[in-house]
Amino acid sequence: MKLSRSHSRSAGFTLLEVMLAVALFALLIGGIFATQRGAMIIAANITESQEKSMRINSFVELMRRSFEQAPGNSRVHLLLPRGQSNTSEIYFKDYPLVFSWSGISAGSKGVIFRTERNAERQLSAVVLYLDEEATQDYENGKLDEKSIDHTTKKPHVRRLELMTGIKSLEWLVIDDSTIARNSRSGKTADDAWVAEWPLDKTTRPSRVKFTIALADNSDPMTLIFWIPMTVNPQTFANGGTGTPNGGSGKPPGINGQGGIPIPAPGGAGGAPGGAPGRPPGNPGGGGPPIRR
Repeated sequence: MKLSRSHSRSAGFTLLEVMLAVALFALLIGGIFATQRGAMIIAANITESQEKSMRINSFVELMRRSFEQAPGNSRVHLLLPRGQSNTSEIYFKDYPLVFSWSGISAGSKGVIFRTERNAERQLSAVVLYLDEEATQDYENGKLDEKSIDHTTKKPHVRRLELMTGIKSLEWLVIDDSTIARNSRSGKTADDAWVAEWPLDKTTRPSRVKFTIALADNSDPMTLIFWIPMTVNPQTFANGGTGTPNGGSGKPPGINGQGGIPIPAPGGAGGAPGGAPGRPPGNPGGGGPPIRR
């Protein structure tokens, strides 16, 4: 009897041993799940960071392309809406392909890129597409915001939201001629940046500085876009010449300050050759007479 009792005790586990085994197993399983959960959180953060980076890069590339591909006859203005803080508007006129998007037919007379504050006190980047009537009302300060309608087939203003979750978005513009004047007066180039380019400006700014910060408290990003100094294509269609940004009508010259006259080969007045019966001579003078 004593031998059988001793054998039965050695064949099983005590309650303390079972509890220790369960505790060790729970710790092991908990460590595995914690490691897996941490890996999933890291993967989700990486994916979110990549999506945010792709979103901001796509947005910046859209803005860069919109400015650097502006045609010569288009106008670009930077406006500050009255009574609205931390908001701004970039107004494009005669640029029908700017911010072209699926579902938005190209050919808008005026296009407005603006920032609007939403219900979460954040900024949203919004594009407004204006037809001929709405463009005229906007320039006269009579645009009715209630005319932005998505229910009618042909609304005067169409609205498209490009991006949300913006903490701040600031614009500055500069003109190269202002930089030249500041250099002569002893000022720096940073003093030439302005926060507004009103509608009464007949020329376009040369560069645009774009600073954006997202609502996730990430570091702000500052970029500078060039606006091409091209000649109005309508001028060439009419058989004339012109200067960038609506200049004086001379061929483009240095820094856009008019053109440099090009002498025509031949006699006086730019006519080829000199008097009748003479071969073409040096620029500005007639050729030697022909002896017969």
